[in-house]
Amino acid sequence: MGNNRKFGKANQQGSSISPRNQGTLYSIQYLRAVAAYLVVLFHISATLNGKGSDIAVFETGAIGVDIFFVLSGFLMAMIVGQRREIDGQFLLRRIIRIAPLYYLLTSVLFVIAALAPDFLVSDRLNFAQLFASFLFIPFPSADGSLAPILSLGWTLNYEMFFYCLIALTTRLFGDRKLQFTVMLIIGLVRLGFCF
Repeated sequence: MGNNRKFGKANQQGSSISPRNQGTLYSIQYLRAVAAYLVVLFHISATLNGKGSDIAVFETGAIGVDIFFVLSGFLMAMIVGQRREIDGQFLLRRIIRIAPLYYLLTSVLFVIAALAPDFLVSDRLNFAQLFASFLFIPFPSADGSLAPILSLGWTLNYEMFFYCLIALTTRLFGDRKLQFTVMLIIGLVRLGFCF
């Protein structure tokens, strides 16, 4: 009996010591890697093409962003489906994971725009856009597009909005949170087509 109790305790400790290893979905990690390579190849080919090279733009690479969005939705649905709590700590962990490098690169671009505006496509120094970029809020750039200072950050605007939406709906809708989240996203997309 003592051995069984000890064995049960070891199992409990084992599961609590390494939940990350037990919860790792390697297929998701592989898909993330594929998506990252696709996006990198797309940007390299687009940059070379824009500089007069006769290399064709690897248009298929743009699907990497779609893969990232689908994976993010899948993982969030899985977390919500497992009834894990989505709270301020969850959002803080996401921000700590995403924001530092993004903030650094955004700040570098902003300083370059201040010191050498001819070096960048946009020559307008805009503190409102900097503030909106740091808060992941879409803001009209100098060319009229809704893009942050670091233009690649448009995907982070969507990600942060998605995380906040998940946090809100899990608080409001109890057991039906996943269904309400999906309906709300579909409704917002539909509303977007009306404007």
